[in-house]
Amino acid sequence: MRELNGSGPLSCSPSWDKPLFESGFEKRRLKLLNSLAAGLAKIGARLNVQGKEARELSITVGNTGIELAFDHPEAKANRQGQWQTRPGPADILRLTIGKGEAAPDYKSVWQDADQAKLESRLTDIVIEIVTAGEAEYRASCFRHHEWLLKRRKELEVEVLRRREEAERKEREHRAAEAKARRDHLLAQAQAWRTAQDIRGFVASVLAAGEVQGDGKSDVSAWADWALSEADALDPAKQGGLAIPDSAPVRKSST
Repeated sequence: MRELNGSGPLSCSPSWDKPLFESGFEKRRLKLLNSLAAGLAKIGARLNVQGKEARELSITVGNTGIELAFDHPEAKANRQGQWQTRPGPADILRLTIGKGEAAPDYKSVWQDADQAKLESRLTDIVIEIVTAGEAEYRASCFRHHEWLLKRRKELEVEVLRRREEAERKEREHRAAEAKARRDHLLAQAQAWRTAQDIRGFVASVLAAGEVQGDGKSDVSAWADWALSEADALDPAKQGGLAIPDSAPVRKSST
């Protein structure tokens, strides 16, 4: 507080810079957090405090992180997820280890009672926190083991699927090659029949002998050409009767 030109007292700090932990409730809460941190440090654990209001708490036991809540039982974050410090005198405090769900391996919720305040139970709380760390570590190992088994099963299914897919594609490829060879054979048979038709046609024309005079030379030339075309079509004449090792197969674009 200070005077400015005799106009009266002024605050040196704006309202949002006012101390957050001056109430009896907050002083007790911070004192207990400090005692808890000291007790955890003795056994190699660590209390982590974050946030302006010191409401973001966690504990590290070995390599395991555990959530921690330490506030009045009715304390809640606002709609934006922000916490506020609590005014007023010292009041009931509740400490929750983990997510507050019932835990079979450790006591997860501790609260002031008429017979016993939390200050008198800090040693038991530290022991339960370490127990919670071990339980969470075992649970994490179990979850990882379950994940590995699930992943192994997924990989086995994927390997089987890929094998079946490869076998299916191989069957389709063999079937496509067989069809291509068959189509090639049918095309050869059709070409042979066409060649035979041409030869028969030429033979019939020549046998008729109806062309007279100079037209005979034209017919003879035509017959020679037609027979050469028949030979070009005839697979037997072209040496193409061997079973092809493979026939062209059109590949899918997908």
